[in-house]
Amino acid sequence: NLGAFDELARKDRSVNPPTDFVTHRWVERNIRVYLDVNGQFTGIIPTDPQQIDLVENIIKNELPGVINNHFQNIQVDRGTGSRPNFGDVNTVIVYWDNQVPSGGGYSDNNNRIYSGSFNIQTTSDARVIRHESFHMVGFDGHTDLVSTILKKTAPFPTTYQSFDSDAGKILYKRPPGNRSPDANPDTYRIR
Repeated sequence: NLGAFDELARKDRSVNPPTDFVTHRWVERNIRVYLDVNGQFTGIIPTDPQQIDLVENIIKNELPGVINNHFQNIQVDRGTGSRPNFGDVNTVIVYWDNQVPSGGGYSDNNNRIYSGSFNIQTTSDARVIRHESFHMVGFDGHTDLVSTILKKTAPFPTTYQSFDSDAGKILYKRPPGNRSPDANPDTYRIR
């Protein structure tokens, strides 16, 4: 469903109404993921070790398979290294903030994502973590055209769906800025 793909991955939401219709994705693979378990950004320290484990598992073990293994062997820093800044190149920051709704996104230059972040609440479940992590890899939209972790109205899927994997495969096979997810739909398929 290319309409759903457009809604999720190819609209520039910095303008209203959204336009552009090009892909935005990570190119670098050497990504630092910083989990702010010490509350350096908001002062909120997550107290549930299972939730912290879940965040790390989704980023390290689930997300790479959904985006064509692009983030394979990613290293996650649980707040032991130096504190990064928002916008640091090749850095993803995950932080906890109970004052605002959960959210995720990225910064890009020439359609190449160079940094990302998402915030969750101490009560966020696996669905929310999957949803927000999917935003920071290039899927900044929502849709109701297909079943996706980024569905905008209930009922919400709790895990990545087959459409998410297909969309992730397409996005991470195409160059940043690409306007078409498939060169020739009649003769060529993304594998």
